[in-house]
Amino acid sequence: MENQQRQAYLGRSGQLTARQGDPSFRPDTVSDPRRRRLDGRAEPGGASGDRAMRQQAQARMMSTRAKMSAEKRKNEELVASVRLDPLLFNDHRKTLQVAPRLPETERGFFMSQLETTSDDDLIEHIACVQDEAYKTYPNECTSSWGFALLKMRTHTSYQYVLDLQKQRKDAIFLDLGCGLGTDVRKLVADGFPILKILATDTRPELWLLGEKLFRIPSLIRFVGWQLTDPKYWGKAEVQYTPPMVTHGDLSTVKKLSQLHNQATYIHAGYLFHELPPDHQKNLARRIATLLCGMSGCIIFGAQPGSQFPGDRADWFSGYRTNLHSPESWERMWDGVFAKGSVRFATSLKRRDHYTEMRSHVRDIRQPEGGSRSPPEEWILEWSIIRV
Repeated sequence: MENQQRQAYLGRSGQLTARQGDPSFRPDTVSDPRRRRLDGRAEPGGASGDRAMRQQAQARMMSTRAKMSAEKRKNEELVASVRLDPLLFNDHRKTLQVAPRLPETERGFFMSQLETTSDDDLIEHIACVQDEAYKTYPNECTSSWGFALLKMRTHTSYQYVLDLQKQRKDAIFLDLGCGLGTDVRKLVADGFPILKILATDTRPELWLLGEKLFRIPSLIRFVGWQLTDPKYWGKAEVQYTPPMVTHGDLSTVKKLSQLHNQATYIHAGYLFHELPPDHQKNLARRIATLLCGMSGCIIFGAQPGSQFPGDRADWFSGYRTNLHSPESWERMWDGVFAKGSVRFATSLKRRDHYTEMRSHVRDIRQPEGGSRSPPEEWILEWSIIRV
């Protein structure tokens, strides 16, 4: 009978556990042959025996933790340091991602927009939005905090746009691939009329996350679009004369075909490199139909580039990209505009901020292998201006 009781109440770990609903059972009355003294003799039941077993269980647990793999322990240490550095460990990709100490311009911009003075609160807020953005659209921009950088502001044509706007009050600014809308909000902060901006993206959910990022809906008009769906673009041809009537009220625009020969400025930043070559050409043709035929109107943008064009994987994120050199980029646009009707300005620039930021993360992830320098990274900056 005693043996039956012992088997009924003996737990898997060697500890005695009472059966639910049986208050008459007393664990201390049952001896456990697996309880041993150091000399090998059985330890009688009771509180001292239970205490010894608890100590043994704790010792086994500590031993198990000590035997964890070096890689797992290293990752746990990295995760624990996230809020101190601050760095962001993206659990979806199981890889360390950057929560950068924002450059001073970006830091000041976000603090003024969010009305905060706390760097910790700012980083924590952006990190929360980044996590949702990466789940929505996992790419280099959302995985490396690129959406928080004011990239359009650094373009050489940015000041040209602001200056020309003072002369052309009815000019329309179109941002293709706006993402979370950081660049166009900066454009408004720099004085561009908010009702003359149209933001577009193939993923409207990113624009909604932008409203969460800035904690307020924007008066900027937003419409969605699709590259391969003709209903968004229509069948218009490239025009070389100004429109007879300009589209004064952007709040009525529901598709890009309504802006044929209307947009004075078109920004297409960090967009083309995500597309295969044939889609790049199609997109170029469709964008050209939106550009106003008036002299001085401009299409401009930037994207990862290379001295040696072709398809390759980004060394940090692993995403496939189709990169251009200045020469291959201008060849891609051959035939889109009539010869001599536009002027190209194309150049390669070092991607200093991303290179330094991402190199820092790579060094952290491979401390035992020594320093691993990233390959030379370039940004292709370009503009196409009506002559």
